Amino acid sequence: MRIIAADDEALMLDMLTDRIRQACPQGEIHPFSSARRLLAWLEETGEGFDVAFLDIEMPGMTGIELKEVLQSEEGATYIIFVTDHEEMMTEAFGVHVLRFVEKENLGDKLPEALAQAIRMKRNNCIVHGTDSEKILYIYSDGNYIRMVTEEGEQPLIRESMKQLKKGLEGCPFVEIKRGCLVNVAKIDKIKGGIISIGGEQLQISKRKQSEVTHAYLAYYKEA
Repeated sequence: MRIIAADDEALMLDMLTDRIRQACPQGEIHPFSSARRLLAWLEETGEGFDVAFLDIEMPGMTGIELKEVLQSEEGATYIIFVTDHEEMMTEAFGVHVLRFVEKENLGDKLPEALAQAIRMKRNNCIVHGTDSEKILYIYSDGNYIRMVTEEGEQPLIRESMKQLKKGLEGCPFVEIKRGCLVNVAKIDKIKGGIISIGGEQLQISKRKQSEVTHAYLAYYKEA
């Protein structure tokens, strides 16, 4: 597990690094005193990361600006903001932003946030070259399957849904109807026989709504 952290205050960065090390003793931790130094290291080493703890207010490049860069990089995963600026949380939300931890509650909240990120990371898999965390839903199309991701509908793949399901074991997908799987982690809302996911709406039966709701609640309880 590779974890990066960025904060321009030396004392806070040391504290943040110590808390991360305590919460994840086996982790590979890389602290940086600025967003620019973090980006330079990523470019120089070509390394990816699993979790990033970012301060929001940093000179030169803010944590929010850094988030925009990291989100565009292949392999960027979970971002946890460590901040005193609750008023900036709305602006800071994004695709890979998992949650926020207040600096004054670092000792209590950081281990919980990191454990959540690790569990969610372990629930991901690669589906025909696509990271499962980017997939909204998958459906059968004759003898083919088609994935709908955050970028839109992808080309047809010649594989049966039965075969695909075997490769998705351990990933947070649930069948909402025959030949259609949704990524529980991407569901925005479940109500009135409708699943809202990635700006789209998918219809489900009353029975399936109960099953999907249960899977959704179980996923986030475990996370």
